[in-house]
Amino acid sequence: MRLSRPDARRRRLSERHATASLHAQIEGAHSLGAQEAHRIIIFDKLLDANSLFLIGNSPAMYVVPDLDLDRDGPTVSEPSAVALGAFNDAYFRYLGDID
Repeated sequence: MRLSRPDARRRRLSERHATASLHAQIEGAHSLGAQEAHRIIIFDKLLDANSLFLIGNSPAMYVVPDLDLDRDGPTVSEPSAVALGAFNDAYFRYLGDID
């Protein structure tokens, strides 16, 4: 499907916002010491109106890994048995379920 020029422009702008949001999220995780694949950020409280997330859901628990295959090589993720969620790429496109 070919997008019209305004639709294509909106898509590119949306992708830039998504990558900017993810970049800020990764920089924040790095500032807290999570700079390698085996170090992650787990939010111990649910989000509220004071949370600085572009698109945050208040009833969700967030875990923020920084999986960089160029830096860390092949990486295996072993989530908790009660984890529910999905893997997304830098554009927040769905990659797979966490199960």
